[in-house]
Formats: sequence, C-alpha cells, structure tokens
Amino acid sequence: MMLAASLALAIEMSQVKEKDIQCLTEAIYHEARGEPEKGQIAVAHVIKNRLKNNSAYKGFCRVVHQVGQFSYWNGKKKLKKYRDKLALSNARRIAQLVVAKAVPDTSHSALYFKKVGVKSKGFRGLVRTVRIGNHDFYRKRST
Repeated sequence: MMLAASLALAIEMSQVKEKDIQCLTEAIYHEARGEPEKGQIAVAHVIKNRLKNNSAYKGFCRVVHQVGQFSYWNGKKKLKKYRDKLALSNARRIAQLVVAKAVPDTSHSALYFKKVGVKSKGFRGLVRTVRIGNHDFYRKRST
C-alpha cells in the first residue's frame, strides 16, 4: 500500500515542472508562513483551484505572478527574501503534498483569500467558505 502511494506521488509530481513547484512554494511562504499548516494548505489550494478554473493559466507561476493578486509580487520581482529556512522547507513540503493531491482542500474550493479585517470591495458578492488563522477564504456565489 505504501509503495502504491509513493508511486502515485512520484507520477503526479513528474507532471509538474520544478519551476511551478518553486512558484507555489514561494506563494505559500510569503502569503501564509505564519499561519497554521491547515491555512498554508488552504492558500496552496486556492492557487491550485485558480489554475484548474482558468484555462489561460499554464502553470502555478502564471497564477502567482499575476500582477495585483498576491501581496509579495509586484510584477517584476519578489518583494521579500527567504529569511526563515525552516518555513521555506515546510512551504515546499506543503506545495508537493497539494500538487500530489495528498491532502484535502481545506479552503473548501475557494478561489480567493484575504487577511481577516482587511476591507476590499473586490470581495463583495463572494461567499466566505472558511476562516483559518488570520485568513478568510472565498469562492464565487453559485448561480
């Protein structure tokens, strides 16, 4: 059973470019490193959900490097450096688990998230799916 799970993980991971794993890792690190693991997993799933829901995206990098979508990216370069190597290692582990479908979607199919208490007109009309740590997660309202 363990061998089958390891093989499934290896196959899933082989279909994703290393660059995309790195982009997902950097987003988890910069957006959620101070959050509980469940929240970091949820942030990773938001990015994965956006990738699944928009055919214009051709990988995780295209999602996380979209200007104005993530606080650490200004369209040209990362705004922050990796200072916490343990958090970076943990973010990479979470990125790999999410890509491999080895952890459930704790965001409950969310496409967006924001820090609790931040006011944003862009979130009007969205439905909050869950609050984890200091982040609220949202999806579009079903019609």
